[in-house]
Amino acid sequence: MIFALPVVEYSCLGDWFVGKNHFFAVANTKESRKDEKYRCFLKNREDDYFLGVSITPECNVLKTVEKAPERMRLKPVQSERVEPGCLLPENFTGEWVNTANIDADVTINSTHIVELWHPDVSRWRKAVYICMEQRDSRYMMARLTIDGCQVDYQCFDFVPRHHNIIRFRKGVAMIKNDFHTVCSWVQFKNDPRWKYDLMLSRQPIFKESTFIIALTFHCITAISIAQKKECSIVLLLGAIILLGLLLLMIMSMTARMLDYN
Repeated sequence: MIFALPVVEYSCLGDWFVGKNHFFAVANTKESRKDEKYRCFLKNREDDYFLGVSITPECNVLKTVEKAPERMRLKPVQSERVEPGCLLPENFTGEWVNTANIDADVTINSTHIVELWHPDVSRWRKAVYICMEQRDSRYMMARLTIDGCQVDYQCFDFVPRHHNIIRFRKGVAMIKNDFHTVCSWVQFKNDPRWKYDLMLSRQPIFKESTFIIALTFHCITAISIAQKKECSIVLLLGAIILLGLLLLMIMSMTARMLDYN
């Protein structure tokens, strides 16, 4: 026989901060006894998974979440679903690293961008972006996060993929589901010094440098022996630099895989 667990529902009466500690005074809506009806919750802004709970209607017994009389372990859930309305570029599909967000892990398919990052060693954050509408280089994305139940909208301005790099910039997140508002050019920072953010491929494909190809062609067509000798030296240096970059890339990817495992 399976017994259903009783549902406990709390109503927030008020909250306040003391440093990084966030206190909540709550009332159990399904309890009539005064001693059992009111409780105090404590949440630390650096701990997203545990909540301290008092066993009396007093808050002064809560000093830290770890030393609370009772502790709740919180599991973030994503309850709302959003149907996509457009498609992302085909060559964006794959696994990426967002260098603009603590080297977040990014997975992209034809309609979704899923971003997972770690603010510190013990915490993680996840955001899901769903393609809603696209015009020219701008994509209006619905954003779902595990921190809240509200869906908001943000515009991505993408530059066509260049080898192992996706360049992009984000507009201001808004609650209005309207392309002309969310993806208006004024939503992007109008700073002459701004630069695109970068996503780097997790499985980079090595391509020979156009610079080396041009130098090779120039050396083939060189007339004098001095020119050929000079070109040979430059080509050798260029090959050494490319080899060094390739080794650095392999070492970086190996280190990331070890950290991930």
